[in-house]
Amino acid sequence: AGITEDMLFPDFEGFAWVHREIAPYTEPTPSTLKDQARGVLEIGRTVDKKEYEDALTDISRVIDRDSNDVEAYNLRGRIYTRLENFEKALTDYNKAINLKEDDAESYLNRGTVY
Repeated sequence: AGITEDMLFPDFEGFAWVHREIAPYTEPTPSTLKDQARGVLEIGRTVDKKEYEDALTDISRVIDRDSNDVEAYNLRGRIYTRLENFEKALTDYNKAINLKEDDAESYLNRGTVY
């Protein structure tokens, strides 16, 4: 078609320079951190131990911010389960159950570990 990169982006460097922004680092939201953890736990996805450990760190930050987040305890318990650290997984599932006694997911996850 004769369209070149220069035709599409004639002054890319100049555009980038004019629109640059010194953005301060912003802490990811708890929702973002939980989404990332869910992504690591996706069924069928091949994940190495480092990715699980990074997700564990992220979800622990969520729990540090809000120690009553049932979903975060379930996510962290699932990560511990994948890492075969069953005692810590059970601790997280029990904490989730103590926070919300009618949360079926917590019971299911705890039963899976048993």
